[in-house]
Amino acid sequence: MRGRASVIVPCFNASGTLRQAIDSALAQTHADTEVVVVDDGSTDGSAAIAASYGERVVLVRQPNRGLSAARNAGVAESSGEFLTLLDADDALMPECVARRVAVLLRHPEVGLVAGYYREIDAEGRLRERVPEQRRVGPLPPFRQAVRRNWGPPVGWTFRREAFERCGGFDPLLRSCEDWDFVIRVASRYAIAYDPEPHALYRISPGQMSSNFERMLDAARRVRLKNAAYAEHPWLYRWDALWGQFELGRRILFASLFQSGPGGGRRTAALVARHPHLLWVGVLSALSYLAGKRPSSGGRRG
Repeated sequence: MRGRASVIVPCFNASGTLRQAIDSALAQTHADTEVVVVDDGSTDGSAAIAASYGERVVLVRQPNRGLSAARNAGVAESSGEFLTLLDADDALMPECVARRVAVLLRHPEVGLVAGYYREIDAEGRLRERVPEQRRVGPLPPFRQAVRRNWGPPVGWTFRREAFERCGGFDPLLRSCEDWDFVIRVASRYAIAYDPEPHALYRISPGQMSSNFERMLDAARRVRLKNAAYAEHPWLYRWDALWGQFELGRRILFASLFQSGPGGGRRTAALVARHPHLLWVGVLSALSYLAGKRPSSGGRRG
């Protein structure tokens, strides 16, 4: 299959999981795949792990500048026409890059391919919880992206051209930077979705996605900054409100049921600081009673 692909692996103090991530990137069936690891100021030996792979891995070292800056640095040092995201605590299944590059080759109008995934725990074991699968709907790509993120960015594959035209990842955002990026890509390109689970997303205590305060603040900034791309401001306000609801219900579900003991007290404090979560909670309860899955939860069987 033609088309060089680069797997970008930003890393900060991830010595316990980095080897699994790199091994999964090197095991891709796509014939022309390079692996670029960006050590973002680690102090735990992560850089040494990446360096141990020799010429099989391109290692970039920089002072700690955050996830967005690390991804941007990895893209700058890569040579692929297509770029795949892989955080240092996640993993790719062998066919992931090949499947998503194939979509981009078949559909020149598509700028980014997101995809389904399975969750693993801190030890790398598959979790029973089955994430909710996204679907490409009939609305314009930009409106769909504003309404909802496309899941964790593990395995997201996009054109270098789209990255360069849309400005890469915003280093001022310390959360929701992937949502911001896909909104900007969707303002110029179609978005595709691979419905097969070809990526593994790790759920572990203390990860960035568990910082609900930071996520809510970043989401507000994303809504404000991307209003400039909207053709119809009133439609954008409606879609942004929809996106606020979708994020809020996932945060409420995670705060209540996935963040350990004390979920009720923690969630009450969160709602007190962010009153809009109250109406999000009411609407979420009504949608659950109507048969909609809570957040991305649910189990097989």
